[in-house]
Amino acid sequence: MQKIFAGLLVAAVSLVAAQAAAAQPGFTPLNPLFGTGTSPQSIAFSSNGALVATADTGGNNVAVFGVSSGGSLVPAPFSPFPTGSQPASVAFSPNSGLVAVANRGSDSVSVYSVGAGGSLTPVSGSPFATAAGPASVAFSPNGSLLAVADRGSNAVSTYSVSPSGSLTPVAYAGTGSAPQSVAFSPSGTLLAVANNGSNNVSVFTVGANGSPGPVGTAGAGTSPTSVAFSSSGTLLAVANSGSNNVSMFTASPSGALTPVPNSPFAAGRSPQTAQFSPTAPTLVTANLGDNNASVFSVASSGALSPAPGSPLSLGGGAGPAGAAFSPNGGLLAIANSATSNISVFTVADCATQFNGGFNDGFNAGFNPGWRSEFSQAYRPKGAWQVGWQRGFVTGRHQKTGHVGRQSALTASPAAVAQARPAAAVGCDVVFNFAFNKAFNIGFNSGYNAAYNFAFNQGFKAGLAKGRA
Repeated sequence: MQKIFAGLLVAAVSLVAAQAAAAQPGFTPLNPLFGTGTSPQSIAFSSNGALVATADTGGNNVAVFGVSSGGSLVPAPFSPFPTGSQPASVAFSPNSGLVAVANRGSDSVSVYSVGAGGSLTPVSGSPFATAAGPASVAFSPNGSLLAVADRGSNAVSTYSVSPSGSLTPVAYAGTGSAPQSVAFSPSGTLLAVANNGSNNVSVFTVGANGSPGPVGTAGAGTSPTSVAFSSSGTLLAVANSGSNNVSMFTASPSGALTPVPNSPFAAGRSPQTAQFSPTAPTLVTANLGDNNASVFSVASSGALSPAPGSPLSLGGGAGPAGAAFSPNGGLLAIANSATSNISVFTVADCATQFNGGFNDGFNAGFNPGWRSEFSQAYRPKGAWQVGWQRGFVTGRHQKTGHVGRQSALTASPAAVAQARPAAAVGCDVVFNFAFNKAFNIGFNSGYNAAYNFAFNQGFKAGLAKGRA
């Protein structure tokens, strides 16, 4: 009977674990940190994953790095490259051939062509004049448009982008107060803007000529600093630096935003950016006030829950201001503004480790839960004795020949697994997280199975005694 109970429960829980672990990323830091220009505020990968760039506000330049196969960063020839004043945002074009930088202090956008090894050359006409205080830039998915959030003008501007990188103004639309971040949807049909001063998000459709058409606004948390679409375009995340949380919305094709139930979700202090993984249901925030990064698992509904290993230590980096995933999701880079360097993590899919940890943990917990001598450490009497005695008493007073069952105990104690010491990084963290979670489930399942089995045996004995 014990083997039957254990086999059925292990099979059922293993199936749940396998379904839950479709993608379980594990983060492993690369050391040492990689030095960049002074006070980097923004970071971006090229679409081919070969380059990383940072907008270095304190140095009025943009630094470019080549990305090795292991994720290490190597400065590009002649990097860093001069920009305008107070560069605040950097973006690569979809074909990786151009780099755009928003210069908040000089009301302009610098555009560069990308040469061999990541060297940058200003395109003809660069820098291009913008409205006041450009704080964020984003290329459209097909690279034909550049959107700019004009913080000082309470507006968003769009520009057509020539093959050579020259910008031509298209349109200008009002936003909320102090727009801080702009993002295109993956389809390129929507624009979202996080308004830092009015605590909301503006959404626009993108016309055939590139002009933004207002859809509406949705309330966010306090002082939103970053906005991002998921890879499917159906979710929108907003990092709220003033309220230390993330607002999550579902986004319709028309641009209507609906808050996800229980949104906003707590993050670290002063999250500066929120970024979705392009390949896994994962969201990361760079928490300026805590000098770390929060990692969340993203449910299909858009709900967020802390992922194994969260928050991530930055290995001595401080003032995280920007974060970016590589296009294949295999790297995470975080720009640390206070220490002027970059924390890089390799990202592995740890679904196998999650399932292994879950199954091992459940099996490790089930047998102690079943054995009454183990459960006596948590209750005056073990599951077997309590179940049998209660079953006997119930059966003895039963007036019919019906064999009764009592539902499983629901208040079984939580047991902490000691078999797996905490590991530092990567898939070991995922394994331990799953093991400990499943140990508790296994223990409770074993305890409850023992109780029910013993209750029924005691009931039968009590029923026979009562009818004698």
